[in-house]
Amino acid sequence: MGLSPVSMEKLPETLLLEILSHLDDSADVARCRIASKGFNNVYPYIRSINLQRTSRIYLNLGSRVSNSSQVSTHFEDIFLNLVSNLKVVETINISNDSLIEDLPHGFICKMTGDLYLTDDDFVKKWLPTCSSQLKSLSISDSPVSSFPRSHLLPLISVYCHNLVELKVKRALLSVKNLNPMPMLTSLTLEAVHVCGEDINVISNCFPNLQALNLKYCEGDTYPATIDLLNLKTFGLTMYDAPSSVNALSSISLIAPNLIMLELDLSGFTALHVKAPILSHLHLTVDLRDGIVHELHIGYSQYFLHKVFCVFPNVNSLCFKSNAWMALEAWYKSKPFDWETCDGMKGLKTFSAYLWLSEQSWTFLCVANLLDQSTDLSEVSLLIWRGVSPRVSKSFIVRCMSRWPRLKWRWGIWSDGMEDSWVSI
Repeated sequence: MGLSPVSMEKLPETLLLEILSHLDDSADVARCRIASKGFNNVYPYIRSINLQRTSRIYLNLGSRVSNSSQVSTHFEDIFLNLVSNLKVVETINISNDSLIEDLPHGFICKMTGDLYLTDDDFVKKWLPTCSSQLKSLSISDSPVSSFPRSHLLPLISVYCHNLVELKVKRALLSVKNLNPMPMLTSLTLEAVHVCGEDINVISNCFPNLQALNLKYCEGDTYPATIDLLNLKTFGLTMYDAPSSVNALSSISLIAPNLIMLELDLSGFTALHVKAPILSHLHLTVDLRDGIVHELHIGYSQYFLHKVFCVFPNVNSLCFKSNAWMALEAWYKSKPFDWETCDGMKGLKTFSAYLWLSEQSWTFLCVANLLDQSTDLSEVSLLIWRGVSPRVSKSFIVRCMSRWPRLKWRWGIWSDGMEDSWVSI
């Protein structure tokens, strides 16, 4: 049974603040302020804002509001009110509900009016007032085909001297007059075009990054060079062949302290990596496309040998679904020409996303890898959700019987869904 507004007023303020701080949606925080005087009193002491422009707002109000700017103003007013009333803001996450992406493009343009979350005028209304203690900022803009050029990054560099984590999704970003941000350690850019410079600006202005993720990014020039001394994790996602001269068709990564490299690539031209102590390698690549130039990945039977020659310290290897499918196809085409790779002896953990379309070939491919990995201790295999339980169980029993000393983790994967792990 829920507490009445009267009984809520009797709760200590520390508990009321704890309740508000655990609400995931700042719109719910605003509702609590209206419903309870106690909540309203402690509200200024929460330290985070998480607010979305939801598809529900557009669908519910779209048929009733003739002036589309009212919808945008509604979101803007709520957010600005939240920012202006907090004493200290450490975390801000503003975004569009992912369901908005499913709405018709014309409907989105009509209903959002002129409000872009990365728009300079909008950002200037709130960033200076809450920037001094801001540690984490995430902005995901509207899923439309064209954006006004935003000076979001230069503005952040002027005001946010203590920012540690930054995520920007869907934006046309200018880097003119961008100041160095030595405190920033984590940066994610997704569906972003960096104009005025190329991606090289990352090395110059964010020198102390420890985690960098680039997803579907473009720059005005290429090739791009990323040279970061403190980088420990790098993720790169690129799909399809470059559609314009602005696409990042070539990247050189110099990261002497890199530990984890995650590649999700298709149709990419070249990636040159200098990471001498790399220990974790996650691959989601089409091995047939020759996309990692330094490793010479292609139809070569020496693929794994070259991986461990270039990255001799790798002790954790993960093959996502299409990378595993391509590797398995190679083994099937050359059943008597499988290579022995001395580098795999040092492998500690191995994981793969399996289609299990032909159980016998998949098992032979797994066996070829595991039998060479003499120091292996843990194996994580995920099976495609569409595989019948009978086939999955048969494969699981076969593997666990063949290598009983290994620690096994089994899971289920499917496109667009989170991986789920099962107990055996």
